[in-house]
Amino acid sequence: MRTFVERHKPTWERLEALLERCHSAGGVSKLTSEELCELGSLYRQAASHLALARTRDYHPETITYLNQLMGRAHGVVHARRRGRSVRLGYFFGIEVPATFKKCVRYFAVCAALLIAGTTIGALATASNPGWAEIFTTPAFRAQVENFLAETNAPGEYFSDMSETIGGPGFAGFLMTHNIKVALICFVAGISFGLGTLYLLAGNSLMLGAALGLGAYQGKLVTMGAVIVPHGVIEISAILLAAAAGLRFGYSLVNPGDMLRRDALVIAAHEAVRLVAGTIPIFITAGLIEGLISPLASGTLATDIARYAIGGLTGITLYIYLFYGDHLFARYFPESPESPGDT
Repeated sequence: MRTFVERHKPTWERLEALLERCHSAGGVSKLTSEELCELGSLYRQAASHLALARTRDYHPETITYLNQLMGRAHGVVHARRRGRSVRLGYFFGIEVPATFKKCVRYFAVCAALLIAGTTIGALATASNPGWAEIFTTPAFRAQVENFLAETNAPGEYFSDMSETIGGPGFAGFLMTHNIKVALICFVAGISFGLGTLYLLAGNSLMLGAALGLGAYQGKLVTMGAVIVPHGVIEISAILLAAAAGLRFGYSLVNPGDMLRRDALVIAAHEAVRLVAGTIPIFITAGLIEGLISPLASGTLATDIARYAIGGLTGITLYIYLFYGDHLFARYFPESPESPGDT
């Protein structure tokens, strides 16, 4: 049978290795989120080993070693974080894409729910327009049906609102509205993620209902051209906010080997970065929806041009999300004050 030291020495050595990294790199900010979780777990294990060694009166050298190890670990784990300046270029260029890739599985779950909800809403409404009133409201159904019956120019769908408050005012309204929706979707994650999924499902059915009404009247392409120019990046930003809410909520459901409080703090850091990263996306989507989508003449009167705008903005966004941290690394190098991947 292995001795106490033989059983637990790998744990202590791994904790020492992480502590050495922290000391040489300038603190825990240089650890990845996985290493940070591991550090907390190893710290608690070593503390319990020290208590056990004292209780059972193990060899004094073992107790001394663990005392010293815990002293070093305590200084790192409970050290006061250095203040640092906010580097917006580094944050949006490096941190947001890196965080997105860490949370991509939550994004994938939200995207799958969006596709499923939109498909269900579209198929149901295409076969029976009455479903649109269940998935949305009677007023929404009437608005879409009146638009499809009166015109084939997608930009005219926005004409009333745009003419009433002007293009810039319309864009500003859309930006603030969408950011508010994203924040609600994120905060709803505190309900173990269920609130976020519920809100996303409702929005998915609404989107499907709009497309289904277009299909029912034989104008699916036109209805798509209404949505696509701004919708590709706008919907993607909503998915990012939903992924943040899901990341937040899942830490409550499954904190792993960490205390639920600690898991929640780590999840909150990642989730907040994702939500903050949606702000410039919503601003861009609002400008397109307020200033470009309402155009009903010239090049923007054609469906092809509107789909092209949606495609180009979508491709640009996903290149940024998946590769931005590499593409911008030369422009926003990490400095000692910059946060790591925590």
